[in-house]
Amino acid sequence: MMNSDQTQFAAYKIEDWIIQPNRNRLVRDGEEIKLEPKHMKVLLCLIDHHGNTVSKDALIANVWPEVVVTEHSLNQAISKLRRIFGDDPKHPRIIETISKKGYRLISPGEKILTEEETTHKKATGNGKSIPTSQRPIFHHSHLQNGNRRYIFMPVLFILIISIGAMIWPKAPRHIDSSTKLAQLTSLPGIERYPAYSPDDRRLAYVHYNPSAKKTNVLKLLDLSNHTTLELCEAAAIHFPSFSPDGKTIAFASMGNCESAIHTVPTTGGTATKLLSGFSDQIKGLDWSPIGSRLVYADRAAKDEPFALFLFSLDTQRRAQLTAPDKKNLGDKLPAFSPDGKSIAFARVEASKSADIYILNTDLGEQKRLTHENAPILGLDWLADGKHIIYCSDDDTECRLMQVSVEEGTAKKIYSSLEYAGVNLTSSTLSNHIAFEYAVYHTGIYKKHFDSNTIKASPAEIFSPTTRSNWFPQYSPDGQTIAFLSDRSGHSEIWLCDAEGKNLRKLMTMTLSSPNAPPRWSPDGRRILFDKKTERINQVFMVDLNGGNSKLLATDAVAPVFSRDGQWVYFSSRRTGQWQIWKIPLAGGEAVQVTAKGGYVGFESTDGSELYFSKYDQPGIWKRSSQNEETQVVMPLASQDTFNWQLAENGIYFVNRMIKNDIPVLCFFDFATGAIHERDDFLQKLDSRMSGICLSPNRKTILFSHVERVDIDLVGIGELAR
Repeated sequence: MMNSDQTQFAAYKIEDWIIQPNRNRLVRDGEEIKLEPKHMKVLLCLIDHHGNTVSKDALIANVWPEVVVTEHSLNQAISKLRRIFGDDPKHPRIIETISKKGYRLISPGEKILTEEETTHKKATGNGKSIPTSQRPIFHHSHLQNGNRRYIFMPVLFILIISIGAMIWPKAPRHIDSSTKLAQLTSLPGIERYPAYSPDDRRLAYVHYNPSAKKTNVLKLLDLSNHTTLELCEAAAIHFPSFSPDGKTIAFASMGNCESAIHTVPTTGGTATKLLSGFSDQIKGLDWSPIGSRLVYADRAAKDEPFALFLFSLDTQRRAQLTAPDKKNLGDKLPAFSPDGKSIAFARVEASKSADIYILNTDLGEQKRLTHENAPILGLDWLADGKHIIYCSDDDTECRLMQVSVEEGTAKKIYSSLEYAGVNLTSSTLSNHIAFEYAVYHTGIYKKHFDSNTIKASPAEIFSPTTRSNWFPQYSPDGQTIAFLSDRSGHSEIWLCDAEGKNLRKLMTMTLSSPNAPPRWSPDGRRILFDKKTERINQVFMVDLNGGNSKLLATDAVAPVFSRDGQWVYFSSRRTGQWQIWKIPLAGGEAVQVTAKGGYVGFESTDGSELYFSKYDQPGIWKRSSQNEETQVVMPLASQDTFNWQLAENGIYFVNRMIKNDIPVLCFFDFATGAIHERDDFLQKLDSRMSGICLSPNRKTILFSHVERVDIDLVGIGELAR
């Protein structure tokens, strides 16, 4: 077994592939494939036991030692490796399946000496280069206790910043995901767009307090004594950025239907308009650290995607830097590197997924750095100029990531179920990070409702708490309500009676990133729910009479019972697109139901048809017993995936097309095909966490209402105290 120094630089060769564990990649003839860290660990575990069978339990225990996962996660890793190697599981060359036991690596292979290892050995006096013919082939070593951390696990890059380390202010610092956040601001209202001064001693940000002023105020926080100076105010302020000398701040503004770039002295005073006449609201702004240049994101024309533009303060001229494909939304969030020679930015596709690119300003060359395929909510360079931090949102959590500019390898340094990591900024001299952290205070509201009338009584708060309640669901008999709440400090399922009293927690399981409301079985004895474990969505069922929750499906969200209670419908992206599947409750394989997309589905009263909404498309569809799919309701917006309910004679749904995006409750009548407006009381409906729910007698409706949103600035690092 190799020691830790050797492990750090170990590389292997299987057929034509060079395996580089410390970079989580496979290389062949110039082709480079990035592997997820867990998939690399599976491969390394098989390498370490070359020729010997490694049981599935041992692989799971060594690759996922601290979480509970099913064999599906392991199967996905093996399938991914086989696809890369072009390995046929029926006639394997590399990875062989040992029936009912596990897997073994059967391909001949060898350890090879990399340039990094050669350099390391020369520096430490540890040996000479090994001729190819003498390199050891893969060897076997025993797993210990079934849960030992695998010795070939890629070494995390960790450097601790201390007083002595300040001699080298650009040394990178790894920020562990367990790092606690420090509060930088806690004002009433919303604080956004933090920006460090060049000397790291001040933090500019934008404050909006809806109860006091209807304008944005640009403020400057002195981090040494926590005093605050108000610089200027405008209808809307975005993306403040310091000049290299720290004496001026540039910012984007929006007012009187015009976007503009202004500057204001850091001592306060009147803002000066620098540039105007933009085609749209600016999507990013940064000041070059070495000269009088600004980079910003704008449209060249109204029908063009966003692109990056460079503006010279000396010549007052601008030049377009990028020209993204017209099918994309374009480029946004530009950020200069510390040496001012490169610009990192997010390129956004039509689906709103994005990845980070780097532009060399001298050569005009662009290279793609990440393969997130998820919305990018903020990015900046670290002080060493070799790493970029960014925030991405994968529908379930906001993740603060750190990526190497040279290697493209990324790792998570912080994550949150809240809206966190947005519009982040890194300090200039060290690696202190500040970003937005939002908390939504959501309450469940109850309204007495007569389906035969147009208007209903005023809504009243239901089961009040200082924390959040959301996703309410009536039991089939209307006597009990299940809902999600973080009143205990964690997201959990709670129950109460129809009046909001007699509260009790259903179980002591924290629901990480729940995607959908809890759903009752037809007999009212069981509840379905989803949660996330290690970025894997899972569907569970729990019995109200006690007992542990039962895992029903992996890579699955939004579960719903069939009318007879014998099947569970759920949505999965296992084919690459959100589709509705169903699985028999008695056990068996899942069956795909929809063919052209589906997310939330309910059977008709007789169980012969399935009505469903889609994840990213507006409307409600129907799948007939002949497997034909037709759209039956047009006006349901894509953000209202859960905001509809099937009834015996029609569909209740939220319509935002009637009153200028105000959510209005409507009813689609099966008999006539007409849409009837019922009520416009849903003005603050929270489309993210609602899921409207009518009582079985159709006389009461429950919905989630955003009572307050607080966005504060938090930080990681020595200055964030």
